[in-house]
Amino acid sequence: MIPLDHWLTLGLQVGGELVGFAILARVVRYALVRLEERAAPSEALRARRATVWRLLRSAVRYTIDFVAVVAVMETLGVRATSLLAGAGVVGLAVSFGAQGLVQDMVTGIFLLYENQFVVGEEVSLPALGLGGTVEEVGLRITRLKGPKGEEIVVPNRLILQVQNYSRGQAMVSVGVTTALKWDPEAVEAVLQEFLAPLRQRWPDLQVDAAAGAQPGQVTWSITGSVDSREKAECERAVRRAVVRALYYLEQLPSPREKERGDGTPAL
Repeated sequence: MIPLDHWLTLGLQVGGELVGFAILARVVRYALVRLEERAAPSEALRARRATVWRLLRSAVRYTIDFVAVVAVMETLGVRATSLLAGAGVVGLAVSFGAQGLVQDMVTGIFLLYENQFVVGEEVSLPALGLGGTVEEVGLRITRLKGPKGEEIVVPNRLILQVQNYSRGQAMVSVGVTTALKWDPEAVEAVLQEFLAPLRQRWPDLQVDAAAGAQPGQVTWSITGSVDSREKAECERAVRRAVVRALYYLEQLPSPREKERGDGTPAL
């Protein structure tokens, strides 16, 4: 009969090993996160660096977990080397069950190598009917943040087709509706003035004069070609500029208010 103190000693050894590996995993993860947060010279390089470091974190996590299992087995008296050598006997049976895992890992490596998408980009997976912002590209899975904020986890082997909306050029289009009482030339001049600072960053922004008209109002259109990754930011900046321009117009006297007593417009 094995004495109780032997089991206590064995339990303490196993517990110590598990705690040690857990601390090691946290330290390595912290170091990789700090390396990932280093400043990058460009947005594209920063996104690719985040993808690489998160994939590396995934690989390190699997490696530490495997080493921890082997160490615990050795402590318990199970010859891990003999067990791994004997695994060849049932390797054929296990391989069928592990095909999906191997496909996930191989696909994950090719996704990174081919640079199909990186962390932070907007993508859709037509074959699966899914899409969102890439949050992680791991060895086995890819995590997306859906349009409603939900987390989407996709096994890498299921990613057959990717549509990336964050690369190349995208068209920005913001509509503006003004009252018909305003002189069109004055409205266009004010819009051009408030868009001038934005053109320093997005020079293609243009004001399309009188894109449409309805009784009592005129519709204008502000369009331009920008980098896909900056589309949302550009549209927000244009809308803010439009709000300031409309507020400025409301403070100005209308052409009727500027008319003189004899009915002739003021100069």
